[in-house]
Amino acid sequence: RITGHQGVSGTYGYIAPEFAKGQKIIEPAKLDIFALGVILWEMMTGHHPFMHYQTGKAGEAAKVPHYHPQTLGMVSSILGPVQKPSFAEVIPGEYPAFLKEIELITQKAFSLEPKDRYTTVRELRDAVLMA
Repeated sequence: RITGHQGVSGTYGYIAPEFAKGQKIIEPAKLDIFALGVILWEMMTGHHPFMHYQTGKAGEAAKVPHYHPQTLGMVSSILGPVQKPSFAEVIPGEYPAFLKEIELITQKAFSLEPKDRYTTVRELRDAVLMA
């Protein structure tokens, strides 16, 4: 949990990068959409989307060190676009077609750039219901 850093308060890993950096927030709903995308990803995979996944040997659990969106936001501003996480990194084998849709929906919801996220929570909800 982060409290007091430039007026930022929230749980690390769920705070949108622009909020964590103390940037002016033009569309507050986009902060919630970011967090909801992270939560939906966790519900589907059991893992945080911005962790760096390393597959273990067969039969072993994957090793998942922390790699948070705030760090990715800073890295992407220096090095360029950061590769989006993929369900394939944490869900073994084939998975149902609707999960592929959910993967795209979550990636859009937690995009590092606010302009690339859903505009409203209702729009995100509708996308999930249509998947």
